[in-house]
Amino acid sequence: MTEPSSRGGVSPARPSMPAEIDVEVRDLTKRFGAVLAVDHVSLQIRRGEFFSILGPSGCGKTTTLRIIGGFEFPSEGDVFLRGCMATGVPPYRRSTNMVFQQLALFPHLSVFENIAFGLRVRRTPARDVHRKVAAVLGLVDLVGLGDRSIRHLSGGQKQRVAIARALINEPAVLLLDEPLGALDLKLRLQMQSELKALQHRLGTTFIYVTHDQGEALVMSDRIAVMRGGRVEQIGTSYEIYARPRTRFVATFIGEANVLEARVIGAEADGMLRVDCHSLRVLVGAADAPASSGTALALSIRPEHVKIGRAADYYPNRWEGTVQEVIFMGAIIRCRVRIAASCVVTAEVHSDQADGLSPGAKLQIGWARESAVLLRE
Repeated sequence: MTEPSSRGGVSPARPSMPAEIDVEVRDLTKRFGAVLAVDHVSLQIRRGEFFSILGPSGCGKTTTLRIIGGFEFPSEGDVFLRGCMATGVPPYRRSTNMVFQQLALFPHLSVFENIAFGLRVRRTPARDVHRKVAAVLGLVDLVGLGDRSIRHLSGGQKQRVAIARALINEPAVLLLDEPLGALDLKLRLQMQSELKALQHRLGTTFIYVTHDQGEALVMSDRIAVMRGGRVEQIGTSYEIYARPRTRFVATFIGEANVLEARVIGAEADGMLRVDCHSLRVLVGAADAPASSGTALALSIRPEHVKIGRAADYYPNRWEGTVQEVIFMGAIIRCRVRIAASCVVTAEVHSDQADGLSPGAKLQIGWARESAVLLRE
């Protein structure tokens, strides 16, 4: 681990660090005894970006966030904040602030005093305290609630107080550790929208940890998907969802049909021909080896699978037998067998579901570009 600066702050900037990068973690590793919690993670987070770290429980996402904030020190690797070495620097000397999962509000203090706490610690003059707290109360839509007890707030209001308290000292980077996890669904959706709008207005870099795929897709400019302490893929919400690189990302983010496949050969237009459960399928070749005989997995989202007449226009098209029909309100989920060992799930709007019933024969298919070959 790199030692902290002898001046107690951050070390001089690395000349190679791009000015637009707010946070860089390089080859970050963290061990807790025999447990490898973070395994050689490297990230660059751009200034003003809403960046989410997404993954299941125990994948290392919160540990990574705590290392960025200085609440844990890495076993190996380094952290840079706006081009300055921050590895080993304590939290109060970093240009970051944290919104914790449990919020950690002071129940005996008012809304105003909770938000002002960081300013009081810094011995900010009273006039400036009142001015700054008033401004941030307006920012998080809590005007008029400064004197209210924390005990008398709703869950959403407590979330806003925690965010306001973290923003009051104007951090370069705001770290958020699953702050919406305890809220009910309706309030969580409302707070997602408010958080994204707030981040957009402020232009502050947000690093957001969550296990909720929908939450990450809705709010993030980019997402890092983690599993087992490692980063599986980094990309925009669209890239993570539409062009997953691994089987884990394809199945963790939304619903996906994942089918075993083997490369047969390449087409003149760059597409690949693959054997998939004895079916001949045309797919895009991006991020996949093209050599004949290579075993891969193929991912296709249910909403991209077309059935009935809608499948007539695709070269990837077969006759199938409906196995199951599940009503989900506006959407009908239909499982169709197209080979002895191949059952594919399709999703269609309810008004397109006429004639769908178990045992029905129909056409099923998808566009070549909709299928994605995965690395294991």
